[in-house]
Amino acid sequence: MNVRLAQELNVKDLQKEFRRFLELENFTASTINTVCYDSFYLWRQGGRTLFWSVVTSSDFTKRAKKELRRLLEQHSKGDVERNVNGYVKNLRRFREFVFDIPRPNGDELERYIEQWKGMDDYQNQEDALDKLFDLCPHNTDIKDVLLKSTVLNDFYSTRIIDINPVAEKILGLDVDRRLDDGDLTLVDDMGTVKRADDKEVSVYSFASKYCSHHKPDLYPIYDSFVEKMLCFFQQRDEFYSFKRNELRQYPRFHEVMVAFREYYGLTKYSFKLVDKFLWLLGKDYFPKKYKSDPDER
Repeated sequence: MNVRLAQELNVKDLQKEFRRFLELENFTASTINTVCYDSFYLWRQGGRTLFWSVVTSSDFTKRAKKELRRLLEQHSKGDVERNVNGYVKNLRRFREFVFDIPRPNGDELERYIEQWKGMDDYQNQEDALDKLFDLCPHNTDIKDVLLKSTVLNDFYSTRIIDINPVAEKILGLDVDRRLDDGDLTLVDDMGTVKRADDKEVSVYSFASKYCSHHKPDLYPIYDSFVEKMLCFFQQRDEFYSFKRNELRQYPRFHEVMVAFREYYGLTKYSFKLVDKFLWLLGKDYFPKKYKSDPDER
């Protein structure tokens, strides 16, 4: 079932659809009753908004345990930890029901890339950025760096209010040499800047995009949709062991992206194509109103 359609249903209709799904999975009537009751505990005690926020969280297991433990401590006299584990297990079944996402493979990736080719606005912006980075391949002139940074920030909606400190930092990072060396720590170094008020802010997603447009074969793009899909497949398929916050450390993110390509047999596809595939999947399966990160694309 599509998660967006599921979110439009009231709780009774949603439970009815979930029951049909469980029946097709050949669960017994008593098991179906238990799974349905446990799965909707968050809705009953915490409300619709909390329920969907947890179900669509890219850090599902941790978030579900936290919220269930909090509510059970308030409303239950039983063994809280035991109930938490049982409720999480059954809520995960519901999550699999609404996130009926096919296993990544070459056919799925190519289907999404064909979809990307039909998105003229995104395609034209991507082509324009490629041309700009070809025309300004170096990072030793503030005018070139500022031009690339400004256009990238605008096209990708990375929402950096003042791009000048970002460009100035890039200018001081010996970027050309480090790009040629394939230095993955460059993204982390570029990914934090100080504003005029000395407050340090993260521009990590922007930094991955900037490096990727110089060296797309070496630097996969990080953004919130890619993060969500990597976490989803890790939780469902266990394709690699990592924690969500580790994806904000670029060498670790790169390692996970390499593992993703290898696990799902996608090594013949570039990082650029895998990135587009994951981004489009994220747009399809994770509704925007629950997106906490601004750097969507």
